[in-house]
Amino acid sequence: MKKELNTENARAFNQSLKNAISEMTNQKVKVSIINSYKFPDCYVQVYADKGFSNEHRMMVFDAFGNKRENLRNVNDVSYGNIQTTHISGKVHQWQNLFN
Repeated sequence: MKKELNTENARAFNQSLKNAISEMTNQKVKVSIINSYKFPDCYVQVYADKGFSNEHRMMVFDAFGNKRENLRNVNDVSYGNIQTTHISGKVHQWQNLFN
C-alpha cells in the first residue's frame, strides 16, 4: 500500500498518519507524538478503538524491520512496541509501512 505521509512537521505527520491508518484498518484511531520537538526523530504511538488485527500487527512488524525468528507466536503478534491496542514506532518506521 503506497501512501505518502506528510513529514513537513509533527502536526502534519500526525494527521496524515491518522488518516492513513484509519483508512487501512477501517476504524477510528488516535495518534500521539512523543517529544514532538525532536521531530522527525521521535516516537509516534497509534491507538485503535477496536484493537489491531494480527494481520495488521504482522505487517507492521515486518515493515519496522524486525526479524520473525524473534516472535514467540506468529498467530498473536505481541512484540515490544507492537501490541493489540497500540503500536509505537519512529517516523521512518511508519514511512516504511506505507512505502
